[in-house]
Amino acid sequence: MDITLKLLKPLNDVVGQNELSIKVENGTIESLLAALSNDHPKLAEEIIDEKGDLDYRINVILNDKPLSDLNVSLNDGDLVTLFIPISGG
Repeated sequence: MDITLKLLKPLNDVVGQNELSIKVENGTIESLLAALSNDHPKLAEEIIDEKGDLDYRINVILNDKPLSDLNVSLNDGDLVTLFIPISGG
């Protein structure tokens, strides 16, 4: 299945693109992370921790809805957005 991955700053700087089309084996966030590890290792280094989990700094939006639980099913054509919240004054 094809998932569109949207990357916001500074993550998009790592791959030089705002969006990627990612093929996943099954419809899970875990399979998306595995595909990223294979296809875009530099991006994976930025978003996946040493345990293989999504880094705590990364926020995930699935089709315009923020996710607090990553145990959701993905469907062909879904849009997953990844970003690091930045605050300051």
